Amino acid sequence: MLNKKTTSQLTAESIEILARGETITNFSIGSNVRTILEVINQQLGEFYDALDLNMSMAFISTASDVYLDMIGSLFGVSRTTSETATASAEDRAVKFFVSSGSLAIAIPSKVIPAGTIITTDDANISYIVTRPAPIDDVQSEIYVDVVCTSPGETGNIGSNRLTTHNMSVSNVLVSNPKAILTGTNIESDDNFRYRVINAGRIAATSNITAIRLAALSVPDVANAIITEYVNGVGTFDVLLIPTGNIVSQTTIRRVAALVDFSKAVGMVASIRTPSYVPVEFVIQLEFYETATAVDKNAIKGNVPATILDYIDDIPLGGTFIYTELIRRVKSVDARIKDLKVLCYYFKGRSQLLKNYQLEPDELFIPDPDVANPIRIIT
Repeated sequence: MLNKKTTSQLTAESIEILARGETITNFSIGSNVRTILEVINQQLGEFYDALDLNMSMAFISTASDVYLDMIGSLFGVSRTTSETATASAEDRAVKFFVSSGSLAIAIPSKVIPAGTIITTDDANISYIVTRPAPIDDVQSEIYVDVVCTSPGETGNIGSNRLTTHNMSVSNVLVSNPKAILTGTNIESDDNFRYRVINAGRIAATSNITAIRLAALSVPDVANAIITEYVNGVGTFDVLLIPTGNIVSQTTIRRVAALVDFSKAVGMVASIRTPSYVPVEFVIQLEFYETATAVDKNAIKGNVPATILDYIDDIPLGGTFIYTELIRRVKSVDARIKDLKVLCYYFKGRSQLLKNYQLEPDELFIPDPDVANPIRIIT
């Protein structure tokens, strides 16, 4: 272990050693001896700094940045690059729709053209339609393929945030009923270090570590739970836990390909996603007299996001706690006097106003079959 010394420590030790000989006695600041010692020890101090850095960067547990990359290259492991957030039509994440009638009436060209821009209300996040989406005569909604204009995690977005588009048509709305969380930044040192440490197991493949890391290397997969022998010898399940609420079809295909590469010949893998429990709420707010009409509208607009955040916070197999829902809604603004839950639906069925316990493989999501699953009224 390196006992790093600073320039002042080196100078003090040098003076102490020289003073023992009693030949040199003047070590005052500005003396020739003191000046020479300080110059020499400054160089030694810089050497200690360089030596300390190189020693720490030589070990996997302490290396970082480019030094960790070089260690990874010795094991044939590379840091994953950033990924831009995307969603395909089959993910049913972004849709154009009309409130009544058909899209073909509102869009005479009968196509959502590639290049159409979709943004949030504040225009901070934008997505582009990547492929033309033809519309038939009876469709009232259509899902499209999109990619974010911003790289990495900055493009990730919660549900119902994309609300505007640049098509020159009236009465056509746009929304993202599902969150889009496939954008990733360059892999962190901690994640990359974990993969380097397990490089030997990954290279061997055909083991749980290699299969699990293959699944975790795909964006929007927060965890992968592997269950062996689900359908007999040679079979296993990979349950994907999303970073948000829903695993996209694109992610499922990518995980399946990586797991297929990592598993042994003759083994059968089943890629599974959580069972989704759709929820729907209608909440009536009562305000104190100090709240103006403008205040009430602003507060009403903030409540759905708070409820969606709570739903996102509940883990696989967790519990929806009714009193926590009430607490979070009331914490949005001090001017909320009281509230009533008028609609409390799970799996499309009305429930008693009490807690709801998920099964071990279930997650909550806003009901995708309801245009506005979180509704706030006064």
